[in-house]
Amino acid sequence: MAAHRRDAPIDLLLPAAGAGLLLGILVGLVLGWQVWPVRWFDTDPADLRLEHQIDQVILAADSLATTGDA
Repeated sequence: MAAHRRDAPIDLLLPAAGAGLLLGILVGLVLGWQVWPVRWFDTDPADLRLEHQIDQVILAADSLATTGDA
């Protein structure tokens, strides 16, 4: 009976570690998406994806053609 009690903490280690991992991932996702999300500002066109770079060039060219001042 003494051996059974000694093994009890080892038997609980894997479920506790799994629960801690899931809780940590959940807390990290909530913090990253809701509490402190990434905010991009003053980015360069080179930081955009290719599709958005193309859109930015088209919009700048359209603005230049329309107003004469991009």
